[in-house]
Amino acid sequence: MKAQYGKAVDSLMCTETCPCQQAAYDKSYASLTAAELSKFNRLPSTDSSSSKAKMFARATAPTYTTWGECYNATLKSATGKTAEGIDTASKDFSDFVKNGGVEFLGSMEDAFDCAGLCYTPLFYMKKSIAVGPPKQDCARAAVSKFGSNTAAGAVAIITGLVFFTAFLGSIPLCRGFHASGDDGKAF
Repeated sequence: MKAQYGKAVDSLMCTETCPCQQAAYDKSYASLTAAELSKFNRLPSTDSSSSKAKMFARATAPTYTTWGECYNATLKSATGKTAEGIDTASKDFSDFVKNGGVEFLGSMEDAFDCAGLCYTPLFYMKKSIAVGPPKQDCARAAVSKFGSNTAAGAVAIITGLVFFTAFLGSIPLCRGFHASGDDGKAF
């Protein structure tokens, strides 16, 4: 998931392919340091010391504030490699988009205020870059929200035990006994 999300979202947002809107970028991403961006294989827009992709924003259209906007405007119809060398026709990218990765993670973003699944990515998919970088991944957010609900867990365990006991009690009912015993007499 990290490789697919990284190639589809983190490697393309705020680049020549998906330029970020300058005002939203300045509000939330312009202050990120080279150290913060390096774990995403990115560099600040002012850094020219490496071949890593630099953050890119501009004030003139076309610009995007969400990855979804860029996907719908340019990436959906793109075939081949982007300016950053990301192959939008690759199996990883197409699997991520076509097999429900976008819908699933987008719904998680809305429900839990998170992004990504196994790691905290650089960008949200559906939320504006003006919100800033995500603070947590969706797996941790879901566990945080539902993990401390011990009362619901206790009810689920007790209910499970009751149903299991009922299941065991129903086994003789399914054996197909006849109304009369083996000797032909009624019970």
